[in-house]
Amino acid sequence: MDTELRSLALYASLGLVGLAIAAWAWLGDDRLEIRVGAVAFARCDEDDLKAVALEVGARKVALTFAGDRATVSLTRRMSRALLPPSAVTQTETLTMAGNTQALRLRSRFAPAMAKRALGAVTPLRLKVLGLKNATEVLRIQCGSATQRFVVGTTSYGGGGRYVQNQSDGTVWLVDPTLISDVRLADSRFVERRLVSHPPTRLERAEVNALGRTRMLLHRNHRSLKQSEWVDAAAPTQRNERYGNWLAKLLQLRAISWLSGTPLQARTPVTRQLVVNVRPVVTVTFSGERAERVELWRGEDALSGKGKQEATVHYWARSGATGGWVSVSRGLGQQLAEDVATLVGAPVTVPVRARPTRTAPLPNAPSPNAPSPNAPGQPPAEVTTPEPAH
Repeated sequence: MDTELRSLALYASLGLVGLAIAAWAWLGDDRLEIRVGAVAFARCDEDDLKAVALEVGARKVALTFAGDRATVSLTRRMSRALLPPSAVTQTETLTMAGNTQALRLRSRFAPAMAKRALGAVTPLRLKVLGLKNATEVLRIQCGSATQRFVVGTTSYGGGGRYVQNQSDGTVWLVDPTLISDVRLADSRFVERRLVSHPPTRLERAEVNALGRTRMLLHRNHRSLKQSEWVDAAAPTQRNERYGNWLAKLLQLRAISWLSGTPLQARTPVTRQLVVNVRPVVTVTFSGERAERVELWRGEDALSGKGKQEATVHYWARSGATGGWVSVSRGLGQQLAEDVATLVGAPVTVPVRARPTRTAPLPNAPSPNAPSPNAPGQPPAEVTTPEPAH
């Protein structure tokens, strides 16, 4: 019995020695250092963390933090065919406001934790881990200092990504979502709402359009069920038009960001400048939180035979989005069509041309007589007064 136990102990010792030799041959020399468990690979206090960025070739996504605000920027290379002839560079940068999830991401990098520290490894091991010629770079700026890490392959089973500190060569195994969250921040962690705070914090709304101004009051604004928007000049008169119109405005969401202003916007396919760009309405909310929202429209230049009407684009800007964004054409058109009635401006309605008849009716004008809606002539316009409240 004792002989068997001694044999088992001997075999176990030989096995451990073999594992140690294999690890030494695979991972490196006497500098081998493996620490298992959560360990910080980039130490920084949350107040000192300034930016986190991930670069892959010409594409760079960066999150910058200042106080309780986060900003997401995307720099990407554009195809020369999609750029205007006057373009000097092939890259464009979009700046977007971050949402609350972007602020939560800051806490993951202050400090940045790794699952395991592998220490310094051999060149062969660097190649196996995808770190020797890595093109993906993670940058963490803490105060005035910036730490740079190259990002390698995914570990077996997908439970981590290998990164290497470029200053001392240390290799770490980190949570893969730490990398993917930064890479996809321009789609996951941007604020798409034009007004980021709830309606219960909005007390007034000043609507400016077509040279007219309407001041609206949000009665019982702290209650979603009992609140209603009314004309501040006649607060006792109910008019659901105001609440319905503002509800559509608050439903607008950013679809994509512009690198400039609507005056510089181009069509997605032909990349021609959009024409007839003009403001539709400006709404300034006040109360516990203030917010200013602008809505603009523009049209594609008519091109090609048989095209009867141009495509209309709508853009918006507010403090919540951090720049000009494209919004829903359907909601934008509804807001534009109803804003004249909202502010009390004359409503202009184009009258469509009536179909021509093969034979004139009795007492009908001569076919040669000019018609206000004859083919080739612009449609007449009818101006209707503002409906009575």
